[in-house]
Amino acid sequence: MIKSVLRSLGLMVLAFGFLMLMQKFGFLRVSEIVKAFTAHPKTIVGICALQIATAAVMMLRYWRLLNLFGVETHLKQASSATFVSTALGQWFPGSLAVVEVLRVSLMFGGESNSRPLGGKADVGLKSRLAIVSLVDRLVGFLGILIMGFVFSGYLLAKMALGGGDSLGGVVFLFALAAFGVLALVGLPFIVRLKIIRHLTHRRFSLGGANESPSQNTISKIFRHLEAIRHDIEAGTRHPVRLIGPVMMSMVSLLLTSTTLFLSARALAVSLDLFQIICVFPIISVAALLPLGFAGIGGYQLVMASVFSIFAVSPSVVASAGVLQSALQLLANTLLGLLFFRVCFTQIRSAFRRETVVSLG
Repeated sequence: MIKSVLRSLGLMVLAFGFLMLMQKFGFLRVSEIVKAFTAHPKTIVGICALQIATAAVMMLRYWRLLNLFGVETHLKQASSATFVSTALGQWFPGSLAVVEVLRVSLMFGGESNSRPLGGKADVGLKSRLAIVSLVDRLVGFLGILIMGFVFSGYLLAKMALGGGDSLGGVVFLFALAAFGVLALVGLPFIVRLKIIRHLTHRRFSLGGANESPSQNTISKIFRHLEAIRHDIEAGTRHPVRLIGPVMMSMVSLLLTSTTLFLSARALAVSLDLFQIICVFPIISVAALLPLGFAGIGGYQLVMASVFSIFAVSPSVVASAGVLQSALQLLANTLLGLLFFRVCFTQIRSAFRRETVVSLG
């Protein structure tokens, strides 16, 4: 727990450093960001409302996947676990991993309290919750890639007919999205290949007291790979059922892209909505990297670099991105506080377990 707090403080310092650098080199319009709250209050409220709507769509996607994988739970339980884990996770380093660990812990605690479990039942529930979390993230990224593929394809066709300086960049975005879609769609088939099953299972079965430290590390890596391979295989046995969650992911991306579009409007500048959707596959990958704190810091530098494909001013993108991330942080925190009381007991138990593990 102490290590997590120290890492969070370190990322806060890193984020502040990135913001200072962006301000120094003219990439950040701090005064205009502050002014936006008084100059465009309705737009700010609209952005927050869209952030909440995005969180609600993602929560419904998760709830739908829970039902598909046989975890029958109340909407209130899924909502509280999702919103509270997101609110808490964004304040910690490695936020995506923290969010999923917390959400699984909160869901498991809630389900255990609702009906008696034990032994194999506990293991089965934890396994299904872990599978749902993994599939939820893969489905979310697949929706982003599909939207990026469609919109970059549209821009590519438009530029091919009329020309444009951004043609090479759009070709890159189109190819990247196409490759990503093919990779994720083909992933269920890849993990079922005999060679993959044999490789991970063989290494998983090896090991023992006579292993050297390096061999033990390799064995642990393959154990994790086997667990992930098994989860993907189990989670994609009925791909048709995932169409609805993928469509929810597309809606979520549209809402998120609109919040960035409106954030630019609140700063009296403009960004093209189509361009935002085209670059979002790269932006979503950048969001996984520890480049700052709560999505603020180096994340905006990556956004500014990607939008250079369309010759957009870095100050426009970075400033709009900081405003969007700040409002997202606010909206997620408010949602978490709203549902905090519902799963307070599970939260306390989850952090106790984390503390015991770190001390051990």
